[in-house]
Amino acid sequence: MPIPPTNVPVNQTGQWIMTILVIVALLGLAFGALRMSRRLGSWGPVAVLASGLLAGFIEPMYCLTMHLWYYRPGQWTMVSAMGNSQPVWSWLSYGVFYGGLTLLVWWRVEQGASRAALVKLAGAVILIFIAVEIVCITLGIYEYYGSHPFRVLSFPLWISVANTMIAIVAGVVAARLRPLLPGVQALAYIALVPVAMTGVMFGTSFLALDVINTSYSPAWLQYLTVTISMALAATVGFVALKLVPAGVTTGPDTQVRPQDEQLRPQRAGR
Repeated sequence: MPIPPTNVPVNQTGQWIMTILVIVALLGLAFGALRMSRRLGSWGPVAVLASGLLAGFIEPMYCLTMHLWYYRPGQWTMVSAMGNSQPVWSWLSYGVFYGGLTLLVWWRVEQGASRAALVKLAGAVILIFIAVEIVCITLGIYEYYGSHPFRVLSFPLWISVANTMIAIVAGVVAARLRPLLPGVQALAYIALVPVAMTGVMFGTSFLALDVINTSYSPAWLQYLTVTISMALAATVGFVALKLVPAGVTTGPDTQVRPQDEQLRPQRAGR
Protein backbone atom coordinates (compact mmCIF):
# COMPACT_ATOMS: atom_id res chain seq x y z
CA MET A 1 0.00 0.00 0.00
CA PRO A 2 1.25 3.53 -0.72
CA ILE A 3 2.62 5.51 2.22
CA PRO A 4 1.56 9.17 2.65
CA PRO A 5 4.27 11.86 2.90
CA THR A 6 3.80 12.39 6.64
CA ASN A 7 6.96 14.48 7.16
CA VAL A 8 6.42 17.03 4.38
CA PRO A 9 5.55 20.45 5.86
CA VAL A 10 2.69 22.54 4.49
CA ASN A 11 3.61 25.62 2.48
CA GLN A 12 2.57 28.46 4.78
CA THR A 13 2.06 30.92 1.93
CA GLY A 14 -0.26 28.49 0.19
CA GLN A 15 -2.13 27.85 3.43
CA TRP A 16 -2.66 31.60 3.96
CA ILE A 17 -3.81 32.12 0.38
CA MET A 18 -6.39 29.32 0.47
CA THR A 19 -7.66 30.24 3.94
CA ILE A 20 -8.25 33.89 3.00
CA LEU A 21 -9.83 33.07 -0.37
CA VAL A 22 -12.16 30.48 1.12
CA ILE A 23 -13.30 32.73 3.97
CA VAL A 24 -14.04 35.61 1.58
CA ALA A 25 -15.92 33.31 -0.79
CA LEU A 26 -17.91 31.76 2.05
CA LEU A 27 -18.98 35.16 3.38
CA GLY A 28 -20.12 36.15 -0.10
CA LEU A 29 -22.06 32.91 -0.46
CA ALA A 30 -23.71 33.42 2.93
CA PHE A 31 -25.01 36.79 1.71
CA GLY A 32 -26.15 35.19 -1.56
CA ALA A 33 -27.90 32.33 0.26
CA LEU A 34 -29.83 34.81 2.41
CA ARG A 35 -30.97 36.74 -0.68
CA MET A 36 -31.94 33.52 -2.44
CA SER A 37 -33.91 32.41 0.64
CA ARG A 38 -35.77 35.71 0.65
CA ARG A 39 -36.61 35.51 -3.07
CA LEU A 40 -37.82 31.92 -2.87
CA GLY A 41 -39.57 32.37 0.46
CA SER A 42 -37.70 29.37 1.85
CA TRP A 43 -34.91 28.76 4.36
CA GLY A 44 -33.69 26.01 2.05
CA PRO A 45 -30.72 27.90 0.52
CA VAL A 46 -29.35 28.80 3.95
CA ALA A 47 -29.76 25.18 5.04
CA VAL A 48 -27.97 24.00 1.88
CA LEU A 49 -24.97 26.21 2.63
CA ALA A 50 -24.85 24.79 6.16
CA SER A 51 -25.25 21.33 4.63
CA GLY A 52 -22.09 21.88 2.61
CA LEU A 53 -20.16 22.67 5.78
CA LEU A 54 -21.59 19.59 7.48
CA ALA A 55 -20.38 17.47 4.56
CA GLY A 56 -16.86 18.72 5.31
CA PHE A 57 -16.60 16.09 8.01
CA ILE A 58 -16.72 13.43 5.29
CA GLU A 59 -13.28 14.55 4.08
CA PRO A 60 -11.25 12.12 6.25
CA MET A 61 -13.02 9.19 4.55
CA TYR A 62 -12.36 10.76 1.16
CA CYS A 63 -8.68 11.29 2.01
CA LEU A 64 -8.25 7.72 3.21
CA THR A 65 -9.81 6.07 0.17
CA MET A 66 -8.60 8.52 -2.51
CA HIS A 67 -5.04 8.72 -1.13
CA LEU A 68 -5.21 12.46 -0.54
CA TRP A 69 -2.78 13.81 2.05
CA TYR A 70 -2.83 17.29 3.55
CA TYR A 71 0.71 18.15 4.58
CA ARG A 72 0.68 17.99 8.37
CA PRO A 73 3.68 19.85 9.86
CA GLY A 74 2.59 23.49 10.23
CA GLN A 75 -1.04 22.75 9.32
CA TRP A 76 -3.93 24.70 10.87
CA THR A 77 -6.00 21.65 11.70
CA MET A 78 -9.79 21.60 11.89
CA VAL A 79 -10.35 17.90 12.58
CA SER A 80 -8.35 14.67 12.65
CA ALA A 81 -9.86 11.26 11.98
CA MET A 82 -8.89 7.95 10.36
CA GLY A 83 -5.23 8.92 10.47
CA ASN A 84 -5.86 12.07 8.42
CA SER A 85 -5.91 15.69 9.57
CA GLN A 86 -8.02 18.23 7.71
CA PRO A 87 -7.02 21.90 7.63
CA VAL A 88 -9.48 24.67 8.46
CA TRP A 89 -9.53 26.01 4.89
CA SER A 90 -10.42 22.58 3.49
CA TRP A 91 -13.41 22.22 5.79
CA LEU A 92 -14.63 25.72 4.92
CA SER A 93 -14.18 24.97 1.22
CA TYR A 94 -16.95 22.38 1.40
CA GLY A 95 -19.39 25.20 2.05
CA VAL A 96 -17.96 27.13 -0.90
CA PHE A 97 -17.78 24.34 -3.47
CA TYR A 98 -20.40 21.75 -2.59
CA GLY A 99 -22.81 24.11 -0.86
CA GLY A 100 -22.20 26.99 -3.28
CA LEU A 101 -22.36 24.93 -6.47
CA THR A 102 -25.52 23.20 -5.27
CA LEU A 103 -27.08 26.64 -4.80
CA LEU A 104 -25.92 27.67 -8.29
CA VAL A 105 -27.55 24.63 -9.92
CA TRP A 106 -30.69 25.11 -7.82
CA TRP A 107 -30.97 28.74 -8.88
CA ARG A 108 -30.43 27.91 -12.55
CA VAL A 109 -33.25 25.34 -12.38
CA GLU A 110 -35.52 27.87 -10.69
CA GLN A 111 -34.71 30.33 -13.48
CA GLY A 112 -35.85 27.81 -16.07
CA ALA A 113 -32.51 26.48 -17.31
CA SER A 114 -32.85 23.70 -19.85
CA ARG A 115 -31.22 20.30 -19.58
CA ALA A 116 -28.67 21.30 -22.23
CA ALA A 117 -27.76 24.43 -20.29
CA LEU A 118 -27.08 22.39 -17.16
CA VAL A 119 -24.92 19.96 -19.16
CA LYS A 120 -22.80 22.94 -20.25
CA LEU A 121 -22.67 24.13 -16.66
CA ALA A 122 -21.48 20.68 -15.57
CA GLY A 123 -18.68 20.83 -18.13
CA ALA A 124 -17.59 24.21 -16.79
CA VAL A 125 -17.69 22.95 -13.19
CA ILE A 126 -15.48 19.97 -14.10
CA LEU A 127 -12.88 22.39 -15.46
CA ILE A 128 -13.18 24.54 -12.33
CA PHE A 129 -12.60 21.55 -10.06
CA ILE A 130 -9.55 20.50 -12.10
CA ALA A 131 -8.08 24.01 -12.03
CA VAL A 132 -8.61 24.45 -8.28
CA GLU A 133 -7.08 21.07 -7.44
CA ILE A 134 -4.02 21.73 -9.60
CA VAL A 135 -3.56 25.17 -8.02
CA CYS A 136 -3.78 23.69 -4.51
CA ILE A 137 -1.25 20.99 -5.34
CA THR A 138 1.05 23.62 -6.87
CA LEU A 139 0.74 25.76 -3.73
CA GLY A 140 2.20 22.90 -1.70
CA ILE A 141 -0.68 22.23 0.70
CA TYR A 142 -1.56 18.64 -0.23
CA GLU A 143 -0.96 15.90 -2.75
CA TYR A 144 -2.52 12.73 -4.14
CA TYR A 145 -0.03 9.99 -3.34
CA GLY A 146 0.08 6.43 -4.61
CA SER A 147 -1.04 5.12 -7.96
CA HIS A 148 -3.77 7.08 -9.75
CA PRO A 149 -4.64 6.90 -13.47
CA PHE A 150 -5.41 9.92 -15.66
CA ARG A 151 -3.03 12.24 -13.82
CA VAL A 152 -2.31 15.73 -15.17
CA LEU A 153 0.10 17.92 -13.17
CA SER A 154 -0.18 15.42 -10.29
CA PHE A 155 -4.00 15.59 -10.14
CA PRO A 156 -6.17 12.52 -11.02
CA LEU A 157 -8.64 14.09 -13.44
CA TRP A 158 -11.27 11.37 -13.04
CA ILE A 159 -12.18 12.56 -9.52
CA SER A 160 -13.66 15.80 -10.89
CA VAL A 161 -16.47 13.97 -12.69
CA ALA A 162 -18.01 12.61 -9.48
CA ASN A 163 -17.34 15.91 -7.68
CA THR A 164 -19.34 17.76 -10.32
CA MET A 165 -22.22 15.29 -10.31
CA ILE A 166 -22.62 15.87 -6.56
CA ALA A 167 -23.56 19.49 -7.24
CA ILE A 168 -25.77 18.61 -10.22
CA VAL A 169 -27.74 15.97 -8.32
CA ALA A 170 -28.05 18.01 -5.12
CA GLY A 171 -29.03 21.19 -7.00
CA VAL A 172 -31.72 19.55 -9.11
CA VAL A 173 -33.15 17.66 -6.14
CA ALA A 174 -33.17 20.85 -4.05
CA ALA A 175 -35.15 22.70 -6.72
CA ARG A 176 -37.69 19.93 -7.11
CA LEU A 177 -38.15 19.52 -3.34
CA ARG A 178 -38.83 23.20 -2.65
CA PRO A 179 -42.64 23.02 -3.07
CA LEU A 180 -42.68 19.96 -0.79
CA LEU A 181 -40.71 21.54 2.07
CA PRO A 182 -42.54 24.69 3.20
CA GLY A 183 -41.70 26.66 6.32
CA VAL A 184 -39.46 25.01 8.89
CA GLN A 185 -39.53 21.79 6.87
CA ALA A 186 -36.94 23.43 4.60
CA LEU A 187 -34.38 22.81 7.36
CA ALA A 188 -34.40 19.20 6.14
CA TYR A 189 -32.06 20.42 3.37
CA ILE A 190 -29.29 20.15 5.98
CA ALA A 191 -28.96 16.46 5.05
CA LEU A 192 -28.88 17.03 1.28
CA VAL A 193 -25.20 17.62 0.53
CA PRO A 194 -23.74 14.91 2.84
CA VAL A 195 -26.15 12.34 1.38
CA ALA A 196 -25.50 13.46 -2.21
CA MET A 197 -21.75 13.44 -1.65
CA THR A 198 -21.49 9.98 -0.12
CA GLY A 199 -24.02 8.57 -2.57
CA VAL A 200 -22.37 9.95 -5.70
CA MET A 201 -18.69 9.92 -4.71
CA PHE A 202 -18.55 6.49 -3.09
CA GLY A 203 -21.61 5.06 -4.85
CA THR A 204 -19.99 5.49 -8.27
CA SER A 205 -16.27 5.21 -7.45
CA PHE A 206 -16.30 1.98 -5.45
CA LEU A 207 -14.76 -0.14 -8.20
CA ALA A 208 -11.85 2.26 -8.67
CA LEU A 209 -11.40 2.59 -4.90
CA ASP A 210 -11.27 -1.19 -4.48
CA VAL A 211 -8.50 -1.39 -7.06
CA ILE A 212 -6.31 1.55 -5.97
CA ASN A 213 -6.58 0.41 -2.35
CA THR A 214 -4.98 -2.99 -2.95
CA SER A 215 -1.35 -3.85 -2.41
CA TYR A 216 -0.92 -4.45 -6.12
CA SER A 217 -3.12 -3.67 -9.08
CA PRO A 218 -2.11 -3.56 -12.76
CA ALA A 219 -2.35 -0.26 -14.59
CA TRP A 220 -4.89 -1.56 -17.11
CA LEU A 221 -7.26 -2.53 -14.28
CA GLN A 222 -6.92 0.90 -12.71
CA TYR A 223 -7.76 2.64 -15.97
CA LEU A 224 -10.68 0.28 -16.61
CA THR A 225 -12.29 0.68 -13.18
CA VAL A 226 -11.74 4.44 -13.14
CA THR A 227 -13.40 4.72 -16.56
CA ILE A 228 -16.35 2.67 -15.31
CA SER A 229 -16.58 4.89 -12.22
CA MET A 230 -16.68 8.04 -14.37
CA ALA A 231 -19.39 6.46 -16.52
CA LEU A 232 -21.44 5.62 -13.41
CA ALA A 233 -21.10 9.18 -12.13
CA ALA A 234 -22.19 10.56 -15.51
CA THR A 235 -25.17 8.17 -15.46
CA VAL A 236 -26.27 9.52 -12.08
CA GLY A 237 -26.10 13.05 -13.49
CA PHE A 238 -28.04 11.95 -16.58
CA VAL A 239 -30.83 10.52 -14.42
CA ALA A 240 -30.97 13.66 -12.26
CA LEU A 241 -31.23 15.89 -15.32
CA LYS A 242 -34.32 13.95 -16.41
CA LEU A 243 -36.07 16.03 -13.74
CA VAL A 244 -35.28 19.15 -15.79
CA PRO A 245 -37.16 20.12 -18.99
CA ALA A 246 -35.20 19.33 -22.16
CA GLY A 247 -36.22 22.54 -23.94
CA VAL A 248 -35.98 26.23 -23.13
CA THR A 249 -38.24 27.28 -20.27
CA THR A 250 -39.58 30.64 -19.17
CA GLY A 251 -40.15 29.54 -15.62
CA PRO A 252 -40.17 26.47 -13.38
CA ASP A 253 -43.51 25.22 -14.71
CA THR A 254 -43.65 26.54 -18.28
CA GLN A 255 -41.80 24.84 -21.12
CA VAL A 256 -41.43 26.34 -24.57
CA ARG A 257 -40.76 23.58 -27.06
CA PRO A 258 -38.49 24.25 -30.07
CA GLN A 259 -41.32 23.31 -32.47
CA ASP A 260 -43.58 25.90 -30.80
CA GLU A 261 -40.94 28.57 -31.36
CA GLN A 262 -40.83 27.68 -35.06
CA LEU A 263 -44.60 27.97 -35.40
CA ARG A 264 -44.93 31.38 -33.80
CA PRO A 265 -44.05 33.49 -36.88
CA GLN A 266 -46.51 31.49 -39.01
CA ARG A 267 -49.30 32.00 -36.50
CA ALA A 268 -48.58 35.70 -36.26
CA GLY A 269 -48.92 36.06 -40.02
CA ARG A 270 -52.33 34.42 -40.25
